[in-house]
Amino acid sequence: AVLVATGLGQIIHANEVAEEWLQLEGVAPNIELIARMVQPSDNFLNLWAGEGHSSFQLRDRWVDAVTHKIPSAEGVRIIMIMRDLKAATPGSDIMDMGQAMRIIDDIGEVAAAEMTSNQTTQIMLEILRKRLEMDAGEICLWDADEEKLIQRSWIGDSRYLLTIAEMGGAYPLGHGVAGWVAKHRRPLLIHGEHDIVSLQVMMENNPYRSAVSVPLMLGDDFHGTVTLFSEKTGTYNDSHVALLQSVGRTVSQAIRTSALYTMQESRIRDIASVQELAQRGEDMADSATIFQALAARIATLMKAQITGVFLYEPDRKVLVPQLPFYGIPNNVAQLITIPLQEGTPQRDIWERQPYWVTNDATEDPLIEAMGLR
Repeated sequence: AVLVATGLGQIIHANEVAEEWLQLEGVAPNIELIARMVQPSDNFLNLWAGEGHSSFQLRDRWVDAVTHKIPSAEGVRIIMIMRDLKAATPGSDIMDMGQAMRIIDDIGEVAAAEMTSNQTTQIMLEILRKRLEMDAGEICLWDADEEKLIQRSWIGDSRYLLTIAEMGGAYPLGHGVAGWVAKHRRPLLIHGEHDIVSLQVMMENNPYRSAVSVPLMLGDDFHGTVTLFSEKTGTYNDSHVALLQSVGRTVSQAIRTSALYTMQESRIRDIASVQELAQRGEDMADSATIFQALAARIATLMKAQITGVFLYEPDRKVLVPQLPFYGIPNNVAQLITIPLQEGTPQRDIWERQPYWVTNDATEDPLIEAMGLR
């Protein structure tokens, strides 16, 4: 497939193969429009800055692309030549699609939802080591609260682990290979120590010479990084970047599935602990002890600042606080009652809705009606 553009980035020609791949049905192609069909789009866009070579996914097709600048009477023309990635010879700069599919198949065979995130990431590294040349590798997962990458799995020299341990087992944004990828949200390819961005510049006491690292993405969400290291210079090229990107979604999905399973298991245990606490109430000395334990436990699970239990009094048609509350003193909590008169919104919630939630407590009129302001 061939695309021709002016030096200003205006596409002036697309051959029949390119039109078939793009499926624009009469719409004139432009670089921005095509970029929306490409993953990762940066690989495609960067090629138009000058002569280059890269791989990317165009719709459902992985392609290898190269651009050339050609002078003409009308000005500079940039020609992009794309070819379908069916197979590649070992050691070439073209991604081996067959190798990518073998890695994806390996992941599908061994990954299981009931594994922990650490187990899953370790298995991902073992699969990559079996299929790709590497002396070491790591998978880091993004901690959005702390804004840093946590190293979850590692294969390789323990000296590097000691270096990471001195940093708290994590990479802040911009630190190390993983931190650089997290900051820029794009792949990093290091050929050797003479690169402007080298492993020695990235981190002291690094025994490796070349590396390749890509962000783990699901849609627009950043989940972490996968990085391969080699003790030799020039081990990795653009084909390794494209290959890791092509399997990155599968790796991310496997890790996310295991994380969701772990979270679900934890939630089940949390719910069971509350139920167990309620059942133990019969053995507790008084109701205050029960409500205190329940409020404290629920506050911990929900990360709430104030938690309390109300019971319904049918004669008065109100919800009455059961002391003690978590987070406020008894002399304040005892003043809070929630009226449930017929025809009120809170009565409708009480009788017909499983729960009520608001994210605007300062403005929600129901807060005032319930006497919670």
